[in-house]
Amino acid sequence: MTAYHHLRTRLAQDPATWLITGVAGFIGSNLLETLLKLDQRVVGLDNFATGYLRNLDEVQALVSPAQRANFKFIEGDIRTLDDCQQACRGVDYVLHQARLGQRAPQHPGPHHHQRRQHHRLLMKNWT
Repeated sequence: MTAYHHLRTRLAQDPATWLITGVAGFIGSNLLETLLKLDQRVVGLDNFATGYLRNLDEVQALVSPAQRANFKFIEGDIRTLDDCQQACRGVDYVLHQARLGQRAPQHPGPHHHQRRQHHRLLMKNWT
């Protein structure tokens, strides 16, 4: 039996609650689909800056109604502490897929450093 099969068995025996930041993006929505199909509980946080509602609609069409009921969506921003605290309530694992929109590294702009520091602070508060 492969490691993946062992993990699937363990998750089925003891479901967890997962937070996916950036859940409406390509990777986040694929993680959402996989976890819901494994009968896990999922909280998704996204502000749609780079993700798309259609990605969530596609997942909804691919999972059962019972699996859909295990998904809670929060429209919010990883840079907002209240949104992060709300999303993290009762969560066992965080899959951080959200990204901060930013300028190209060669032209970071005046607030680039401040946004990066804020992002690091939020991630520290999640641990």
